[in-house]
Amino acid sequence: MKQLDGEALREFRDSWKLSPRTALKKLERVKAFFRFASENDWIGTNPARLVRGPANIRDTQKLPFEPAEIERIMEACRQVRLQGCTNDDLVAFVLVLRYSGLLIGDASMLTLERFKENDLFLYTQKSGTHVYVPLPPFVMSLVRAIKPRHGQYLFTGPHSLRMETASDLWRRKLGQVFTKAKIQGGHPHRFRQHIRRRTTEEGSAGGGGLHSARPQQRPDYREALCLLGSGAPGDPQVSCGQDLGDVRRD
Repeated sequence: MKQLDGEALREFRDSWKLSPRTALKKLERVKAFFRFASENDWIGTNPARLVRGPANIRDTQKLPFEPAEIERIMEACRQVRLQGCTNDDLVAFVLVLRYSGLLIGDASMLTLERFKENDLFLYTQKSGTHVYVPLPPFVMSLVRAIKPRHGQYLFTGPHSLRMETASDLWRRKLGQVFTKAKIQGGHPHRFRQHIRRRTTEEGSAGGGGLHSARPQQRPDYREALCLLGSGAPGDPQVSCGQDLGDVRRD
């Protein structure tokens, strides 16, 4: 280990046949290892300290899909053939992601009891007020047409009742949709950016995409951004839980 220097590590980095983002993550692990070695006096100096990662990495997960991309995605949902998933289920799932801002894991574990008229229950405030996000009527029509699986779940079956399993299955399905739709940088997280943009715009204008069960106690739009994982630096990310009233802070 003491024979390794910055030049050797740069050659090692350049030998990777990886995408820029994957290479950056791998380099971060290398840097963490050598930082640990240096702090424990295994080596004199840290040779990885000045090794730089790939430049100009664009974080596509923070970009909402363009309207033309949404059209191609919806068309692909109607055409692609996936095992254990109908086209109607696929369309409904994508639209719920698009209009609710939910994480894919939370969306995959949705039950009918989470819906009230045209609203989707998100979480409960400390005051006991239930907070909802409104969904377009055509989305609710598709949701109500789904036959619940395993007694209550809309988008997962009896063999995938763990959120991690269900979300992995849906990531694979959406990956096939993105491939068929020829979407570059397709990622479920990009659906959330649509409601984040709308919540920011409406909140700044005095409105807000979310509403509470008590109209006089509307949630602050900053709280909505925190829900979407877009709060101020250091703020905990909040996502709705599987059970009613459950609010997780990761």
